[in-house]
Amino acid sequence: MMTYKSKMGLWAYIYIVFFLALTVYFWLTGDLLAGAIFTGVCALLLWFFLNISYVLTQEELLVRPFGPSIPLKDITAVDAHGKYHFMASPALSLKRLRIKYKGSEVFISPKDEALFVGELKARCENIIR
Repeated sequence: MMTYKSKMGLWAYIYIVFFLALTVYFWLTGDLLAGAIFTGVCALLLWFFLNISYVLTQEELLVRPFGPSIPLKDITAVDAHGKYHFMASPALSLKRLRIKYKGSEVFISPKDEALFVGELKARCENIIR
C-alpha cells in the first residue's frame, strides 16, 4: 500500500488565509457567534485539506477522505488534464490528473505525480498508455 498526499496549489492557501482572516476579524470585533462558527469552519477546512490523499493498494485506488474507492481493474486511462474544476474534485492543485474508470472519472493532484503515475500504470494492465 502506497499513500500519496495531495499537492497544494496557490488557490488552496488563499482559501485558508481568507477564512482564517475572517475568523480573526469576527473575534476581534466581538462577534462571538460568527467567530465560533468560523473557527469550526477553519478547523474543518484544515482537517480536510491536510487529509486529502490517494492510496494505492493491490486491488484499488482509494481517494481519501471522502472520495471514491476505484478497483484498479476498472481504471482505463490516466492523463494530465487542463480543465480547471475549481472545487469539483479531491485535489488541492489546479494541475490535476484525470483518472478514467468504468464510465466515470475523478480528478486528483498527487504531490509526486510521476511516481504516482508510474506506480498506477505498473499495477493496472488495462490503462491506455
